[in-house]
Amino acid sequence: MSELVGNNQTMEVTKTLPSSDASLLKAKFTQLPKFDQRIFEYGSVFIGANTAASGLVANNLFSKILKVRPSFLWPSLVVAGIPFFQTKIFYDILIPSSLMAGLPRSPLHNTVGILVGTGLGGLTAVSLAAAINTAYFFKDETKPVPESVSRFAVKIFKPVLLKMKYLFLFQAAFSVLLSYSHYAIYEKMLTLPPSDANTEEQKE
Repeated sequence: MSELVGNNQTMEVTKTLPSSDASLLKAKFTQLPKFDQRIFEYGSVFIGANTAASGLVANNLFSKILKVRPSFLWPSLVVAGIPFFQTKIFYDILIPSSLMAGLPRSPLHNTVGILVGTGLGGLTAVSLAAAINTAYFFKDETKPVPESVSRFAVKIFKPVLLKMKYLFLFQAAFSVLLSYSHYAIYEKMLTLPPSDANTEEQKE
């Protein structure tokens, strides 16, 4: 009986807690374990690193298929740097920042994590790698010009996407795990009691 009462009290606290108060959430965030704080703050770095790795892998695959040798430095910076920062920024805005702002949680947020990590980041990395290597391909005057652009696109994209499918699956799974971790940490914050300093500020 006491266990039921305790569970009911926890549910009531979670429901009645003013989660829309961003200052209260920030105060509760400081009460979390350091490990949870680091996941919440730096999780987007890891999802960005996954998309950067996708760009480097795609760049290598396209160069082999098109038989071109682009310079290593700047193409690598483009195919890794742009997807990394793009994925990190969008993920931070759509998930951790929105939660800390007190916006209500939606069951679609896990889908948002997949779309940002795999869709936006992964496909951007592949597209950039394709564009750079194709530019090198057409720059070489000895290369034959393709008769059909669509067939040429399918010819180079299909083998790359097939070889990277397991990497995309890993990114999707990692995105779900990371977004789930953010929500679990957020729910943990809601169950924490308000700090004494925050309570005094509310009284004033």
